[in-house]
Amino acid sequence: MKLVLSLLTVCSIAFAQVNQKQVDSLTKIADSNSSDSIRITALSDLNWLFAISNPKRSKEYALKEIQISANASPLLKAQAYNDLAIAFYKLTINDSALFYNKKAYELRKTSGRKDLMASSLSKMALVYTDQGNYQQALISNLEALT
Repeated sequence: MKLVLSLLTVCSIAFAQVNQKQVDSLTKIADSNSSDSIRITALSDLNWLFAISNPKRSKEYALKEIQISANASPLLKAQAYNDLAIAFYKLTINDSALFYNKKAYELRKTSGRKDLMASSLSKMALVYTDQGNYQQALISNLEALT
């Protein structure tokens, strides 16, 4: 039993170190003079890394994405709004999650990228479900499928 616990501890520490290396690398890219698209992508990855374990930190990365995306393409702006919506959803601030999902959806709609549109609609359906608005959740999910 002690051996199993020891192995689990070692694996946990190893995973945390790999994760910290990833965080350090992405943070370095996000803070660099790289192109906006590269910086936004790094911030988006950081957002995902912290979405579950630290949603407040995830939100901070998403807000940086939005600042940088002010002059970026509509799809990069949509990604920033999507990431902020995820952070708000994880923080259970559903009205804000829905607001930013809708902003992401509208930008994604102009691109014609049905996969990204469906992603936004599915996330809206999750929020509607959490709010108890099952009819709107169903409508959003059905629209995502078409």
